[in-house]
Amino acid sequence: MLQTFPRSARLTKTGEFSSVFSFKKSIKGKFLSLYYLFDKSAESNKSAKSATNFHEKFQNFSENSENLISARLGIVVAKKMLKKAVDRNRCKRILRDIFRRHRFDLTNFAQVDIILRLNYKNITQLANYNELLRQDFLYLFNRLKNLKKSKLPPNKNKQK
Repeated sequence: MLQTFPRSARLTKTGEFSSVFSFKKSIKGKFLSLYYLFDKSAESNKSAKSATNFHEKFQNFSENSENLISARLGIVVAKKMLKKAVDRNRCKRILRDIFRRHRFDLTNFAQVDIILRLNYKNITQLANYNELLRQDFLYLFNRLKNLKKSKLPPNKNKQK
């Protein structure tokens, strides 16, 4: 499976970040908070136009429909949490890499926008902080998948 991290899989604009934060749905972990927003139009097919635009947007990315990106990532690491830019960038690089490897686990669901925010001050001083970030991210990611699975049956019943 293709494991690149193209620009189309990222949240880049301020408005995209604001819409996820304003939705106010989050899952808290020990070191990270995961904010999420599921795309309603892709779930309910109410607005077929936006669902079509979604598929058109990622048509250049892959010829197979299996490889369509269903999750986009944004990362927030505040200067208050990590003072040095080197540490902030390293933390973001680690989180991007983990997401890149696991984002296709969400392909069965509608499009989801995810923002990861670091909650732990000076995490780089901990031994094996790479592994701690990975474990916390995977914990939050699994909770998100379970949350979405639990919401799927009622939505199917409403459509029928």
